[in-house]
This record gives sequence, C-alpha cells and structure tokens, in this order.
Amino acid sequence: MDARDLTAIWRLMFQYAVCVWNKDADGIAELFAEEGVVDLGTGGAVSGRERIREVYRRAFAEQDLFPFIQDPQVQVEGDRARGTCRLQLRAIAGGRWFEGGGEYEDEFVRTAQGWKFLRRQLRLTEFKETDRAD
Repeated sequence: MDARDLTAIWRLMFQYAVCVWNKDADGIAELFAEEGVVDLGTGGAVSGRERIREVYRRAFAEQDLFPFIQDPQVQVEGDRARGTCRLQLRAIAGGRWFEGGGEYEDEFVRTAQGWKFLRRQLRLTEFKETDRAD
C-alpha cells in the first residue's frame, strides 16, 4: 500500500468535514466521482454530483452542521479503496442544539483528478437534542 494513497484519501475525508463546516455544497459535490453516491440516512441514497449538490444545499439552508471526524481506517486495493471514520456531530436546527455520533462507511475510486468518494454512507448511532452549555 502506497502511503501517498492513504494520505490523499485521509485528506479527502477531512476535506469533506471542512466543506460541511463551511456550508460548501459545491465543494462537497466535487469530492465525489461523477457517479458518486451519498446516503445520509435521512431520505435514501442519491447519486451523481448534481443531486449530491442539491441535497447539501437543502441541508445547509435548514441547519448548521459541525462534524468532528477521527480514527480514519482505509484499505486500498489498486484503484479502489474502502474505509471508515468515526463521527461526532453537533448541529443547530430551528434554533435548537443537537449532538450525536456515528460512523461514515466509504468507498473510494482513483480518478484522473485523484481519489474521490464513490459511496459515502452515514450511520448515526445517536442524535438527540441537547442543552447548549456556553
């Protein structure tokens, strides 16, 4: 396994979180392969960059999301890879605060533009309203 591949994939995983923090739906869409699929667990999987962009624009209009990812695990096999990372999530929706956690399950593909998400699936194990402690 080439360390450069691991580094590129880890950067992709962390760049996704940066885009979410910045409400950058265009940036997120570009992290996916043209035929990429995302499943956020809230309405079924969507495929293709344009549909992915639309899903995130809608989500960002309704809420502020603050993901913290950790423990990325990746297995590379040629031009494909699989991985997971743990997630802690804070959110503000409708003026209310939420916290939760879970995991992303990912499939990656090497493209002419570098590594991209082929599939990203969010599995939240907990997500609940909380009092915000300043």
